[in-house]
Amino acid sequence: GHYLAMLCNEKLGNKEQKIKHQKMISTIIDAIWSTGDGKTKQSAFYTYSTPELQAFLQLQGLQIIGQSLVTDKTKYYDLMQVKDPKSKKEFSLYFNITKQWQKGFNKTRIVTPNIKHHEQTQ
Repeated sequence: GHYLAMLCNEKLGNKEQKIKHQKMISTIIDAIWSTGDGKTKQSAFYTYSTPELQAFLQLQGLQIIGQSLVTDKTKYYDLMQVKDPKSKKEFSLYFNITKQWQKGFNKTRIVTPNIKHHEQTQ
């Protein structure tokens, strides 16, 4: 929402509103980075919505190429396969989506053909 609002206000010449939304985006991105590095389940990023997760990846310049749901007893993760278009490198990042899932997120989730479900126990 803030990204679109920033772009619209920029196009309309509303500099103050553009800056306000730009700051909100930076705050959200910084907050997500403060939760982990996404390399493992233990260091997963925390996000509270799918749009927030997707915006975070896109604002990092990454392309989403796949998504898997990973469960680990009582925790839920989106394992996102991403690609850096500059380096052409592909890698995976974990996002802890337990809070979303507990709120009934699974009932409103958009299903796409490249989503897989994996049960992991350790």
